[in-house]
Amino acid sequence: MNSEQRNTAADSEVVVLLAEDDDQIRQLITAVLSSQGWTVLSAPNAAEALRIFYDRRRQIDLLLTDVEMGEGMNGFALAERVLLDKPGVAVLVISGIYEASSVPAGKCLPFLRKPFTVTALIQNVQEVLAARSRKRLEGEYSAARSAEVARAQD
Repeated sequence: MNSEQRNTAADSEVVVLLAEDDDQIRQLITAVLSSQGWTVLSAPNAAEALRIFYDRRRQIDLLLTDVEMGEGMNGFALAERVLLDKPGVAVLVISGIYEASSVPAGKCLPFLRKPFTVTALIQNVQEVLAARSRKRLEGEYSAARSAEVARAQD
């Protein structure tokens, strides 16, 4: 399947929290991700994104955030707050100002430089969601394996 095609039914249950201060970019990203079958909850700033996150945190699979959003908290700080409350959430940072090397020390966040193509956006979202799924499966396998070893030792 190429990245322009609609995602599978399982992927369509994905909920993306988008934090982007530019109205046109926010609308474009929302349209692109929605066309893939994903639900997009959008916010024009970090404060509104946090409000949405706290209202719907159980449903949110991915935080897609711009770095600079005017006054207040930036995208890195938003990602940190979201990850503190929901460590398993996927994060993709976007920016036309910063470079991937600008991600704060100690943070390993996927980064997409603006301007980007529709294809690049979809591919990057798919990649961070796939990495999140792999981590979740590895965690489930590790927990199941630990339980199996404990039973064997009894």
